[in-house]
Amino acid sequence: NVGHWRDVDVFWRQLYRSICFLKSVNLSCTDRFSDAILSCDMGLIMGAPFGDELFVQELADCLCQHVSFNLTCGKEHALVKKSEVPLPFLPNRKEIPQVNTPSLEQFIDLLKPSTPFIMKNVINHWPAMKKWSPSYLIQNYGERTVPIEIAHPTLVTFGLKNY
Repeated sequence: NVGHWRDVDVFWRQLYRSICFLKSVNLSCTDRFSDAILSCDMGLIMGAPFGDELFVQELADCLCQHVSFNLTCGKEHALVKKSEVPLPFLPNRKEIPQVNTPSLEQFIDLLKPSTPFIMKNVINHWPAMKKWSPSYLIQNYGERTVPIEIAHPTLVTFGLKNY
């Protein structure tokens, strides 16, 4: 078990996805829907597709209908105030400059010296800032396993969508 998963031969990744699918079917027959959904998601994340098939995704979507999503947080979630977040003690720390909604020209000028800075209020207008509350995420994706990928900023090629 050495190396990166993407370097595993596609046959083994397809086999993994198939086994996850069969495991999900077996778990759903015993009313273990949350475990079945997790197995589907792991197959989708770690496995390799056989072509145009969508049966693993369709099974996960179907299983989600059997799971209660009445998981609410019981209260509205407000933004966490800076004063509520404990800061670790860092000896010899320097103050990092903060810039409120810099223009493109200001941003480029701030990048030139290659020193850190904090941009404030630059994404407040993004739809996700209003839409993605903990209650929304629980209601829509409560049982799903979601992959998190970390990439170098120059490798990110997605465009802004209405998230």
